[in-house]
Amino acid sequence: MEEVVHFLKGMDVETGAFNEFMINRAVETGEVALPVHEESAVAWVLEGPDRQKYDVRAADLSETGLMLSMDQRLPLGVWAKINMRCGIVFGRIRRVAPRPNGEFRVFIRVDELIPR
Repeated sequence: MEEVVHFLKGMDVETGAFNEFMINRAVETGEVALPVHEESAVAWVLEGPDRQKYDVRAADLSETGLMLSMDQRLPLGVWAKINMRCGIVFGRIRRVAPRPNGEFRVFIRVDELIPR
């Protein structure tokens, strides 16, 4: 894990270097999460009665999960597709958490990431 920490401390991601929180998270979980700086994205719910498109903001992306911010609550467990600048993510919605500002954080378990 020391190699990972050394790598992260020297790595820039678009607008800045990894911070201590991200390094500690990588050490604790063994997984690197890349901040995508509230990048605009489009999400589609692919099953159930609510099959529609949503404008979302991606907050961070790791090899197993994607965190989104959005104005609506999405149903748990449904299959979703998210179009991002870096690629297309397919996965299931695993958690939806309301925020004090009225938005929702949506956590998606990544099943497949197709890079652009």
